[in-house]
Amino acid sequence: MNTLTMQRLPFRLHDFTRYAWVSDHAKDAWQPRIHRITACRHEIERRAVAAGLQPCMLQVVPPEQLTAQTHDLAQHDLVVLPLDRVRSQGTAYHTVLTGAKPAEPFHWRVVIGSTQNVEEFKAAWDANDQRRVRTLLGYPACCRDFFEEVWVKEKFIDTTWPMACNTQAKKEIDSHIVEVDGPVQANVLLRWLGVRAVSHLPCRFDCPATIEQANRSLAVARDAGYAEEISWLLEILDWPTEWSVLHGIAEIKTPVLKIMTVSDATAQKYVVRRKGHIYPQEGIHGLAFPYRQPARLRITDSRSFQRGLAHSMKHHEKDQKLN
Repeated sequence: MNTLTMQRLPFRLHDFTRYAWVSDHAKDAWQPRIHRITACRHEIERRAVAAGLQPCMLQVVPPEQLTAQTHDLAQHDLVVLPLDRVRSQGTAYHTVLTGAKPAEPFHWRVVIGSTQNVEEFKAAWDANDQRRVRTLLGYPACCRDFFEEVWVKEKFIDTTWPMACNTQAKKEIDSHIVEVDGPVQANVLLRWLGVRAVSHLPCRFDCPATIEQANRSLAVARDAGYAEEISWLLEILDWPTEWSVLHGIAEIKTPVLKIMTVSDATAQKYVVRRKGHIYPQEGIHGLAFPYRQPARLRITDSRSFQRGLAHSMKHHEKDQKLN
């Protein structure tokens, strides 16, 4: 299957991201864990930059935190350089950051790295040299080439479908449904939650270079004391997950919550499924993927059978007393 077979429409909705939990029980169990995962993500990436695992990183910083962060990172020989002002997005991870108007609340988009790498990044950014920008952000060569083809040239705003079609470990159900497999380190279906093992957009769900890079980053995280957060991260990424898109809206379903966000506009529904290997205890049951089907009861276990049995036993005991 060609990676660019999606038939897209010439419009795009405004950026948005919404979450819907399947139950309060699921929300109470997993929302705090997801917050801890996302809270440590930038810290892990900063440590990766400081350790030389990638040259630079991008981050969105509230204006009131810029000075303190610049001071803190200077102690690790890292420079923080503002690039532009973007709209305040709250806690949502949007597909594309949009520029802030003069009167709007804003955050700074900054680049972090050594003095030399930041200078190189700024020059590439100003020249719109996306190939050099992605190289300095630590993209593996294959993922950089994929990004340049899919995002820059073909102008996709959501790389999920091309990524799935590019995956070697995939099963094509039909021209609009693809099942993918691969190590969880390359799974970025939940990036709108901030739940991902790498900061870049992988070229496929089984990209070896992405998996290798993720393992190095996760080792840094564990050494920094985030072993519990990493355990939750890897568990979530191995849940059964379904991404679908129609009319410019993507839905990402998991056993505990659904995400709705902007995507490429299509007249037909496209679906990507990753079966996963872990089902959370708080996940609901359902008849359709990604939900686990309820266990079928034996006839003798059904409520009607049990009521009938109890009724028969009651009459049997009554007859015994009369005799």
